[in-house]
Amino acid sequence: MPIKSLFENAVFNWVLISSIVILMIITNGILALKTIEDLSSTQNSLYNTGDIIVELDDLHNLVLMAETGQRGYLLTEITEYLTPYQDALGRLCAQLNDTKKLRSEVPGQAKRIASLILLVEQKINELTKTVELALAEKEKSALKQVMTGRGRDLYKELRAELEQIKTLEINYRNSLFTVLSAVEREAKATFIISGITSALLLLGLAFFAKLNARSEAKHRLQLEQQNEMLAEKVAMRTKELTLYSD
Repeated sequence: MPIKSLFENAVFNWVLISSIVILMIITNGILALKTIEDLSSTQNSLYNTGDIIVELDDLHNLVLMAETGQRGYLLTEITEYLTPYQDALGRLCAQLNDTKKLRSEVPGQAKRIASLILLVEQKINELTKTVELALAEKEKSALKQVMTGRGRDLYKELRAELEQIKTLEINYRNSLFTVLSAVEREAKATFIISGITSALLLLGLAFFAKLNARSEAKHRLQLEQQNEMLAEKVAMRTKELTLYSD
Protein backbone atom coordinates (compact mmCIF):
# COMPACT_ATOMS: atom_id res chain seq x y z
CA MET A 1 0.00 0.00 0.00
CA PRO A 2 1.43 3.45 -0.91
CA ILE A 3 2.58 5.61 2.00
CA LYS A 4 0.19 8.37 0.97
CA SER A 5 -2.74 5.96 1.13
CA LEU A 6 -1.64 4.81 4.57
CA PHE A 7 -1.70 8.38 5.91
CA GLU A 8 -5.14 8.84 4.41
CA ASN A 9 -6.38 5.82 6.38
CA ALA A 10 -8.12 7.05 9.56
CA VAL A 11 -7.54 3.80 11.49
CA PHE A 12 -3.83 3.84 10.64
CA ASN A 13 -3.56 7.48 11.68
CA TRP A 14 -5.16 6.92 15.08
CA VAL A 15 -3.10 3.77 15.72
CA LEU A 16 0.05 5.72 14.86
CA ILE A 17 -0.99 8.65 17.08
CA SER A 18 -1.79 6.31 20.00
CA SER A 19 1.57 4.55 19.61
CA ILE A 20 3.46 7.84 19.61
CA VAL A 21 1.54 9.10 22.68
CA ILE A 22 2.22 5.87 24.61
CA LEU A 23 5.90 5.92 23.60
CA MET A 24 6.28 9.54 24.73
CA ILE A 25 4.53 8.86 28.06
CA ILE A 26 6.78 5.83 28.74
CA THR A 27 9.95 7.72 27.75
CA ASN A 28 9.12 10.78 29.85
CA GLY A 29 8.12 8.53 32.76
CA ILE A 30 11.44 6.62 32.64
CA LEU A 31 13.43 9.88 32.48
CA ALA A 32 11.44 11.37 35.38
CA LEU A 33 11.86 8.24 37.54
CA LYS A 34 15.60 8.12 36.88
CA THR A 35 15.95 11.78 37.84
CA ILE A 36 13.92 11.28 41.04
CA GLU A 37 15.97 8.21 42.01
CA ASP A 38 19.26 10.04 41.38
CA LEU A 39 18.11 13.04 43.43
CA SER A 40 16.86 10.84 46.27
CA SER A 41 20.05 8.75 46.36
CA THR A 42 22.31 11.83 46.32
CA GLN A 43 20.29 13.59 49.02
CA ASN A 44 20.36 10.49 51.25
CA SER A 45 24.13 10.29 50.83
CA LEU A 46 24.44 13.98 51.71
CA TYR A 47 22.35 13.50 54.86
CA ASN A 48 24.45 10.49 55.86
CA THR A 49 27.85 12.15 55.39
CA GLY A 50 26.54 15.29 57.14
CA ASP A 51 25.45 13.19 60.13
CA ILE A 52 28.89 11.55 60.27
CA ILE A 53 30.64 14.93 60.35
CA VAL A 54 28.32 16.19 63.11
CA GLU A 55 28.75 13.01 65.19
CA LEU A 56 32.54 13.24 64.90
CA ASP A 57 32.50 16.90 65.97
CA ASP A 58 30.35 16.00 68.98
CA LEU A 59 32.72 13.17 69.89
CA HIS A 60 35.73 15.46 69.67
CA ASN A 61 34.09 18.18 71.77
CA LEU A 62 33.14 15.71 74.50
CA VAL A 63 36.71 14.35 74.66
CA LEU A 64 37.98 17.92 75.10
CA MET A 65 35.36 18.66 77.79
CA ALA A 66 36.23 15.50 79.73
CA GLU A 67 39.95 16.22 79.48
CA THR A 68 39.44 19.83 80.60
CA GLY A 69 37.48 18.65 83.66
CA GLN A 70 40.14 16.07 84.46
CA ARG A 71 43.02 18.56 84.22
CA GLY A 72 41.10 21.13 86.24
CA TYR A 73 40.46 18.72 89.08
CA LEU A 74 44.01 17.34 89.11
CA LEU A 75 45.54 20.81 89.22
CA THR A 76 43.15 22.39 91.77
CA GLU A 77 41.62 19.40 93.61
CA ILE A 78 38.38 21.38 93.53
CA THR A 79 35.45 18.93 93.34
CA GLU A 80 33.39 21.34 91.20
CA TYR A 81 35.60 20.35 88.27
CA LEU A 82 34.40 16.78 88.65
CA THR A 83 30.84 17.75 87.61
CA PRO A 84 31.69 18.78 83.99
CA TYR A 85 34.14 15.89 83.82
CA GLN A 86 31.57 13.31 84.91
CA ASP A 87 28.88 14.87 82.71
CA ALA A 88 31.18 14.85 79.65
CA LEU A 89 32.30 11.29 80.42
CA GLY A 90 28.71 10.02 80.60
CA ARG A 91 27.77 11.76 77.33
CA LEU A 92 30.99 10.52 75.77
CA CYS A 93 30.05 6.90 76.39
CA ALA A 94 26.64 7.49 74.78
CA GLN A 95 28.30 9.30 71.89
CA LEU A 96 30.63 6.35 71.34
CA ASN A 97 27.61 4.08 70.90
CA ASP A 98 26.21 6.47 68.28
CA THR A 99 29.58 6.62 66.53
CA LYS A 100 29.69 2.83 66.32
CA LYS A 101 26.41 2.94 64.34
CA LEU A 102 27.85 5.24 61.65
CA ARG A 103 27.96 3.78 58.13
CA SER A 104 30.14 5.79 55.79
CA GLU A 105 30.00 5.44 52.01
CA VAL A 106 33.68 6.40 51.72
CA PRO A 107 35.94 3.37 51.10
CA GLY A 108 38.08 2.48 54.13
CA GLN A 109 36.18 4.72 56.55
CA ALA A 110 34.79 1.79 58.55
CA LYS A 111 38.34 0.81 59.60
CA ARG A 112 39.28 4.40 60.38
CA ILE A 113 36.17 4.92 62.51
CA ALA A 114 36.86 1.65 64.35
CA SER A 115 40.44 2.85 65.01
CA LEU A 116 39.09 6.21 66.24
CA ILE A 117 36.67 4.49 68.61
CA LEU A 118 39.52 2.40 70.03
CA LEU A 119 41.59 5.53 70.63
CA VAL A 120 38.67 7.27 72.35
CA GLU A 121 38.13 4.25 74.60
CA GLN A 122 41.83 4.30 75.51
CA LYS A 123 41.55 8.02 76.21
CA ILE A 124 38.55 7.41 78.47
CA ASN A 125 40.51 4.77 80.37
CA GLU A 126 43.44 7.19 80.79
CA LEU A 127 41.14 9.96 82.06
CA THR A 128 39.30 7.62 84.41
CA LYS A 129 42.49 6.12 85.84
CA THR A 130 44.06 9.46 86.72
CA VAL A 131 40.87 10.84 88.30
CA GLU A 132 40.40 7.65 90.33
CA LEU A 133 43.98 7.95 91.63
CA ALA A 134 43.33 11.55 92.64
CA LEU A 135 40.07 10.62 94.37
CA ALA A 136 41.96 7.92 96.28
CA GLU A 137 44.23 10.72 97.58
CA LYS A 138 47.04 9.64 95.32
CA GLU A 139 47.46 13.00 93.64
CA LYS A 140 51.17 12.55 93.05
CA SER A 141 50.56 9.23 91.28
CA ALA A 142 47.83 10.84 89.23
CA LEU A 143 50.04 13.78 88.22
CA LYS A 144 52.88 11.38 87.50
CA GLN A 145 50.52 9.48 85.20
CA VAL A 146 49.64 12.72 83.40
CA MET A 147 53.29 13.72 83.11
CA THR A 148 54.12 10.53 81.22
CA GLY A 149 52.53 12.21 78.20
CA ARG A 150 50.43 9.15 77.45
CA GLY A 151 47.20 11.18 77.54
CA ARG A 152 48.69 13.87 75.29
CA ASP A 153 49.93 11.28 72.78
CA LEU A 154 46.55 9.56 72.75
CA TYR A 155 44.82 12.86 72.07
CA LYS A 156 47.21 13.65 69.20
CA GLU A 157 46.57 10.25 67.61
CA LEU A 158 42.86 10.62 68.20
CA ARG A 159 42.74 14.10 66.68
CA ALA A 160 44.82 13.08 63.64
CA GLU A 161 42.53 10.10 62.97
CA LEU A 162 39.43 12.22 63.45
CA GLU A 163 40.69 14.96 61.11
CA GLN A 164 41.50 12.42 58.42
CA ILE A 165 38.02 10.92 58.63
CA LYS A 166 36.40 14.35 58.57
CA THR A 167 38.50 15.51 55.61
CA LEU A 168 37.52 12.44 53.59
CA GLU A 169 33.85 12.93 54.48
CA ILE A 170 33.98 16.63 53.56
CA ASN A 171 35.64 15.80 50.22
CA TYR A 172 32.98 13.18 49.60
CA ARG A 173 30.24 15.67 50.52
CA ASN A 174 31.70 18.19 48.06
CA SER A 175 31.67 15.53 45.33
CA LEU A 176 28.03 14.81 46.18
CA PHE A 177 27.19 18.49 45.75
CA THR A 178 28.79 18.29 42.30
CA VAL A 179 26.69 15.22 41.51
CA LEU A 180 23.60 16.99 42.82
CA SER A 181 24.26 19.96 40.53
CA ALA A 182 24.65 17.57 37.59
CA VAL A 183 21.38 15.81 38.47
CA GLU A 184 19.60 19.16 38.73
CA ARG A 185 20.91 20.11 35.27
CA GLU A 186 19.76 16.71 34.04
CA ALA A 187 16.33 17.34 35.51
CA LYS A 188 16.12 20.68 33.70
CA ALA A 189 17.18 19.01 30.46
CA THR A 190 14.56 16.32 30.99
CA PHE A 191 11.92 18.99 31.55
CA ILE A 192 12.98 20.81 28.37
CA ILE A 193 12.98 17.56 26.37
CA SER A 194 9.56 16.71 27.75
CA GLY A 195 8.28 20.16 26.72
CA ILE A 196 9.74 19.86 23.22
CA THR A 197 8.38 16.36 22.69
CA SER A 198 4.97 17.44 23.95
CA ALA A 199 4.99 20.36 21.50
CA LEU A 200 6.03 18.03 18.67
CA LEU A 201 3.30 15.64 19.71
CA LEU A 202 0.72 18.41 19.53
CA LEU A 203 2.00 19.38 16.08
CA GLY A 204 1.77 15.73 15.04
CA LEU A 205 -1.79 15.53 16.31
CA ALA A 206 -2.67 18.67 14.37
CA PHE A 207 -1.01 17.25 11.26
CA PHE A 208 -2.89 13.96 11.45
CA ALA A 209 -6.13 15.74 12.24
CA LYS A 210 -5.63 17.81 9.09
CA LEU A 211 -4.90 14.64 7.10
CA ASN A 212 -8.06 13.03 8.46
CA ALA A 213 -10.08 16.12 7.57
CA ARG A 214 -8.70 16.07 4.02
CA SER A 215 -9.32 12.33 3.75
CA GLU A 216 -12.91 12.72 4.96
CA ALA A 217 -13.48 15.64 2.58
CA LYS A 218 -12.08 13.57 -0.31
CA HIS A 219 -14.27 10.58 0.56
CA ARG A 220 -17.29 12.84 0.91
CA LEU A 221 -16.59 14.36 -2.52
CA GLN A 222 -16.20 10.91 -4.04
CA LEU A 223 -19.49 9.82 -2.52
CA GLU A 224 -21.22 12.93 -3.79
CA GLN A 225 -19.81 12.32 -7.29
CA GLN A 226 -20.91 8.69 -7.16
CA ASN A 227 -24.36 9.73 -6.02
CA GLU A 228 -24.57 12.23 -8.86
CA MET A 229 -23.47 9.55 -11.36
CA LEU A 230 -26.01 7.11 -9.97
CA ALA A 231 -28.71 9.79 -10.13
CA GLU A 232 -27.84 10.47 -13.79
CA LYS A 233 -27.88 6.76 -14.63
CA VAL A 234 -31.21 6.33 -12.86
CA ALA A 235 -32.61 9.33 -14.74
CA MET A 236 -31.35 7.97 -18.06
CA ARG A 237 -32.72 4.51 -17.34
CA THR A 238 -36.04 5.99 -16.34
CA LYS A 239 -36.15 7.98 -19.59
CA GLU A 240 -35.31 4.85 -21.59
CA LEU A 241 -38.04 2.88 -19.89
CA THR A 242 -40.52 5.70 -20.47
CA LEU A 243 -39.67 5.82 -24.20
CA TYR A 244 -39.90 2.03 -24.43
CA SER A 245 -43.30 1.95 -22.76
CA ASP A 246 -44.59 4.64 -25.16
